[in-house]
Amino acid sequence: MGIHQTQPNLIVRYQPAGHWAVAARLEYYHDPSNVIIPQTELEGHTVTGFRTFSPSLNLDYRPVEQVALRLEGRLYRAANPVFVQGDALVPYDALLVASLALRL
Repeated sequence: MGIHQTQPNLIVRYQPAGHWAVAARLEYYHDPSNVIIPQTELEGHTVTGFRTFSPSLNLDYRPVEQVALRLEGRLYRAANPVFVQGDALVPYDALLVASLALRL
């Protein structure tokens, strides 16, 4: 077995109005060789081969060509409980992110 990782993505984007766009993504990430995500010790056992599935939805607004604003919601579901929630490890997590991009 060689060193490798897998990361297929499916992206659908719709632009209903000039400055607005909506996109949905499905992403799968598998790192069986621990190339990016290192092997870890979780609750007394070794976890190798990080694997996660992640759907996301984002809303984009471009008021002018050089400026882009994005609001994105993302869910993560892993094969093992690797995400910290309070004092426990769970196999899922959620993220809400706002970003601003400027083209110079």
